[in-house]
Parts: sequence; C-alpha cells; structure tokens
Amino acid sequence: MAKDKPGAARKFKTDLLSEIRKISDYPYSFRPSIYFENENIREMIFKGYVIIFRIDSENKLILVFALLKHEDFPQ
Repeated sequence: MAKDKPGAARKFKTDLLSEIRKISDYPYSFRPSIYFENENIREMIFKGYVIIFRIDSENKLILVFALLKHEDFPQ
C-alpha cells in the first residue's frame, strides 16, 4: 500500500494509531482472543485487520503484539 498509494497508507496508519489509542479506555470491552487461553489477551478488528493485544493490569500497560490481515488469520 505504501508504494502504490502513499496517501492512503498514511491515512491508514493515522486511523490505526487512533483506534489503538482507544484500547486503553476500555480494554476489556474487546473480545477475548479465541487463539489464546488467557482473558488478558484480546482482539480488535480494524479495516480487515486483527490487532492482538495483552492487558497487563499489574503494570497498567496495554501491549500490542500483532497486526494480522483478517483473511490470513489462522482459523
């Protein structure tokens, strides 16, 4: 996307970061990941991508550790 449509890539990045920032407001409102047996690992869907993050309540952190294209996500 960045090579073919740099403007679209910049907008996607801006929108993505804006959505990721919202996670900290209500992290437990996102669905638990079906791929991990851990209530603190959650998923956010954004424009065909799955953002996987872990809630670290003890240290008051949200750790984003994956951004996967939804169609490539293992079923």
